[in-house]
Amino acid sequence: MKRTLETRALPILIEKRNDLLEEMETLVSKADTETRTLNKKEVARFNEIKNEINTINETLKAEEETRQYIMTPGKRKENSISKDKELRVFKEGEKLQVETRGDDSNLSMGKLVRAMAGVETDIEGIKYLRDMSSATGAVVIPQKLAVQIIDMARTESAVFGKIPVTVLANNNLTVAKVSKDAEASWVAEGDLIPGSSAEFTGVSLEGKTLAMYVPVTEQLLDSANISDVLMNACSKAIATALDKALLYGTGTGAELKGISAHTNINKVSHTGNVDYSMLIKGIGATKTANVVPTDLVYNTTVGTDLAMLTDANGQYIVPPKVLDNYAISESNNINDNQALVYNRDCMLLGVNQSIKMEWGYSSDGFQRMIKALRIYIRCDLGVTNESGISLITATT
Repeated sequence: MKRTLETRALPILIEKRNDLLEEMETLVSKADTETRTLNKKEVARFNEIKNEINTINETLKAEEETRQYIMTPGKRKENSISKDKELRVFKEGEKLQVETRGDDSNLSMGKLVRAMAGVETDIEGIKYLRDMSSATGAVVIPQKLAVQIIDMARTESAVFGKIPVTVLANNNLTVAKVSKDAEASWVAEGDLIPGSSAEFTGVSLEGKTLAMYVPVTEQLLDSANISDVLMNACSKAIATALDKALLYGTGTGAELKGISAHTNINKVSHTGNVDYSMLIKGIGATKTANVVPTDLVYNTTVGTDLAMLTDANGQYIVPPKVLDNYAISESNNINDNQALVYNRDCMLLGVNQSIKMEWGYSSDGFQRMIKALRIYIRCDLGVTNESGISLITATT
């Protein structure tokens, strides 16, 4: 039984490992077909192959760890921060802009995945995979596709799509945060200007890994719309996971620190059901902190309930005019007894410009004719002004 593993457009060591895996499977399959156990010679060869594969895996692991410490060009350490460029921020509606390579500018997700599966005939995908695969077979998705996935995720997200985004060239970035406002004073000519007690601290954005596992069937590989299906699946998964984390991430372990985990944001209590009064309380709390809010977010169920409010005569209640001043979003990821009021410029999301993708079988994928993609992106949230965020919780 001939087994096709991963792709042949990979580094030499991975090709050798794939050949060894094929030989190992052939030994076992032959014995199964002949309804017998492995003989002494086959057992010895099986153990030799296993040792060779382990050696290759250790070598690949060492190469990958080395790559993590060195980045090209310039051979800078991965965590070094370039200080020769100003921070570039992309706001709602602005598409991310990063430099793309001329050779991969027209490469589609479908061509790349088919090349990883070893079934692509177009030289473009095969050449990119050969040039850009890491020692372990991971490949950085072309910048153009990575940016498209992120931008699609932003349009599908209630929070991620609103707050400013910056591209992390490396996995960390430090931005300034105002921890105490500056003060201005009126002075007469010749008088000393009173000192200001303004305080500035640094907020570190350290890329946390957001990963997804995407099963890929043979049918999908043969589909004409494979690129659209995968791009949409990836963007929706990123949007959902990021919205949840931006709201409720604990900041412990692998999670980024979400809005609710910041102790100095305005936490407002509201007794009663979720209603317009609750939202206005949140607006007031933000304005009291000398920040004008720009956005409101509440649960989709809450949005429906608010739209169905009626007065004593059964007439629908018109929302207060004050709400017209704010962008309102609905999200299934926010608790149905909470609402968020914030100024979007009080936060900054850093997203690594590289999205990596790996290809392989699941534990029983070969038998089921299912392969899989493992895709991961690194990002982190920086809250630069906690006073500009109000989280309102209703209790009945």
